[in-house]
Formats: sequence, C-alpha cells, structure tokens
Amino acid sequence: MPRHLVVAALVLLACRAAAGVEITLVHDLDSARSATLAALAAQFNGAGGHGRVVVEKSRARGSGSGAAPRLVLLRDDDDMSPAGGRRILPLERFMARNGKPLDARRFYPALREAAGDASGRLNALPMAYFLPVLYYNKDALRSAGTPAAAPATWLTLQEAAGALHDAGMECPYTSSWPVWVHLENTSAQHHEPFVAPGPGALRLAFNGLVNVKHVAVLSSWFRSGYFRLFGTADEADTRFASGACGLLTSGSDARVRIAREAGFDFGMAELPYHDDVYGVTPASVAPGGGSLWVLAGGKRDEDRLAARFIAFLIEPSVQRRWVAESGFLPLGPSSGVAEVAGLGKPPASLLAVRLTERRRLADARVRSGDAYRAMRRIVGEELSAAWVDGKPAKTALDAAVARGNAALGAKR
Repeated sequence: MPRHLVVAALVLLACRAAAGVEITLVHDLDSARSATLAALAAQFNGAGGHGRVVVEKSRARGSGSGAAPRLVLLRDDDDMSPAGGRRILPLERFMARNGKPLDARRFYPALREAAGDASGRLNALPMAYFLPVLYYNKDALRSAGTPAAAPATWLTLQEAAGALHDAGMECPYTSSWPVWVHLENTSAQHHEPFVAPGPGALRLAFNGLVNVKHVAVLSSWFRSGYFRLFGTADEADTRFASGACGLLTSGSDARVRIAREAGFDFGMAELPYHDDVYGVTPASVAPGGGSLWVLAGGKRDEDRLAARFIAFLIEPSVQRRWVAESGFLPLGPSSGVAEVAGLGKPPASLLAVRLTERRRLADARVRSGDAYRAMRRIVGEELSAAWVDGKPAKTALDAAVARGNAALGAKR
C-alpha cells in the first residue's frame, strides 16, 4: 500500500477512536443553568473529532446507569457521592499532563484562593462562584415612603426594614445562605476570625464580639417582625422574587433568576456592614459556590477529552455566555466583568473590585467536602435556634463552635 494511503488510514482510525470517546459530567444545577451547560457541551461536541461530553444531573451513589462521571460540578457543601469515593485530581497538574496547561494568573485572586491549595495551585475550576450582595425592592421601598436606595449598613437596613414593616409587609428582610452571609462574610468584613489562625488542625472561632452582636441584632429583628428565615440554602430567593419580601441578602448569581421572575423594579448592592467596628473593610468578602472537579480512574483518551473540554470552558466567548446566562462570576478579567449576569452598572464595578483586589483573610477557611457540609449544617441549626427559638446569641455561637469543631475532628 502506498505510504500516503497508510498515513490516511491511520489518521482515519485515530479520528474514529477519538470520536468514540465519551465522558460524563455530573452537576446539581437548576434547570436553566443545566440547559446552558448542556448547550455548551453540545457546542463542544459539535466541533467534531474529539469525543463527546454527556451532561447529567447528579445522582445518588450506586443508582442510575451509564459510566461513572469523570467531571463533577458541585457546590462546596454539596454531597460528594457522585464522585463514588474516587480520588480528586488537582486541576493544574491534570491539565499540564494532558497538553492543556492552565495559566492560573488569568483567574481572579479570590477565585484562585477559593478553588486552590495552600500554594495557590488550582485544584478545580471555579466556574460556579458568586459574591454576597444585597437585593432591594425599589417599588416596595417607595410605597413605604422611604428612599428607593440600597442600605449601606446594617443600621440603615434596619431602618428600611422598619419602614416596610410599618407599611404592612410581612417579610421586610430575609436571607439565603445564612451561615455564609451572616458568619463567614461578617467575619471577613470585620476582621474577626472564622477559623482560628495558626498551624495544625482547623478550629472554628467565629464566636467573637462582632458576630455575637450581629446575630443578636438579627434576633431582635426576628422578634420585631423585620426578619424572616426560610431555610439554610437559597429558599429566600424565591420569596424576594415573588415580591413577598422587600430586602434580601444572597449570592450575586441570584440576579439572573430575580430578573427573570420579579415583576417589580429592584436593585443589587454591596453586602451591608457595621460601621461602628474599627477597621471594617466592606469589600473583604469571601466568594461562595462550586467548582468543576476532575475524578481519577479514567483512560488516557478520556483524560485528554476532559482537558480539552475544560480548556473550552475557559475560552472568553464561552465564558461570556456562561456568565451572562448563569449569573456566576467570570474566571478572570478577560471574561468581561461588566457582563456578570448582564449587569454593566455599578454592581459590576463592585464585583470587579472585590475580585481583583486580593484581600486574603487573616484566618484559614474550611474547604469543601464532608467536613464543610457538616459544619454548615450544625452552624445553621444554631443560628436558627438563636433567631427563631430565642436562644441567646453568645450561647448559640459557643454551641456552634463546639459542635462544629467536634464535627471537623470527626471528619478528619
């Protein structure tokens, strides 16, 4: 056989082999974001010649059919059962080994820290993160006879909530992700440790003066009818989008859903802070959310396919679509901060500042996984006991720290 025919045959066989490679990406996104991710996977698959990525909703360990996933997109506190107990592959090393090296310097420092190790190397792709923000119903505030402006501090938020309450609103203020918003980020803004600094095992330490004061303030709001709690996740987003609540603290990603569902004029602003605390830095906030993880156990051609898909997700044009439709934060400046959730107004600027300025917290952070999930559940229970059941704030936070440390020790 002529040499050129042999080469052509080998190329054809390689293409067919590549086209036959298939990997699964498991996620726990809502239906709208799931559709966007599936559309991006279809775009990648349609390019041809490099295999196929199948996108599926998360399933419990041991159930379902098909191959085990190679990629999982999960929140920091999600159940890791889709991983099936398999080892996580550090992202930067995985990409370099498969011919798609990552330049982590292109990513925002806050996201590198959230999804990286102690040396700053990325363990996962932080493609589903958001920052804590305040949403406010401008129409409701106007109807209550108060300025339709964002309360900058917790004191001015109390005044706005009081006006809404006096105007007859049953839910003036609510919050999603209460542990993340009201402890992790209140600690960050006011330079109170969430985790005790220093070497050795992680030790929770968020029962200091500022956090006790903050939890006590919200307890008084609950008793006065200014504050309502609907769960420990994002349940409050629905209440705000429906118009039932006038003020909401949640993630910046919620804006996409609120804009789609709300029948009123609303705004988004920075997370409030306590202006009577010395040295407070309102922009010192910790992102929350989830990352795309690579699981061990695949064949070499599956690894190459996974690396190519991750490189595809990082492309600026793909990032712009993902950010605009999901509401999650862009990975870096090249993704276009002004396009976060289709913003382009002051909120986009504040997100840019928070992401670009590296404000490493003085304390360590509890990372993702079983320990983080157990810690958040316990702390959420104690916050609810303080706000709903009237448990003293100091007692509740002391109990949360003690129980949380016991859980962290048990999970190590």
